[in-house]
Amino acid sequence: MKNSLIVLAFLVFNAIGFSQETEVKYDENLAKSLHADEYGMKKYVFCLLKSGSNTTASKEETKKLFEGHMENIGKLAKEGKLVVA
Repeated sequence: MKNSLIVLAFLVFNAIGFSQETEVKYDENLAKSLHADEYGMKKYVFCLLKSGSNTTASKEETKKLFEGHMENIGKLAKEGKLVVA
């Protein structure tokens, strides 16, 4: 019972501490330089691709599709629109 009270007190004090608002300084120039929105946030897209079991494409067609895909990845990286691929 004593341990339960200690854990409960710990959780309550942490909840109070984390719920306190801290002063956040908005840097409008930084936000603009990063092309962020009016809240200083920037949108990102995360995508995972998984090969399926569709075997209707020939080996040559698949190779051509992946070459185009890799070309596009290179282009996006050079434009600074792609960070990880």
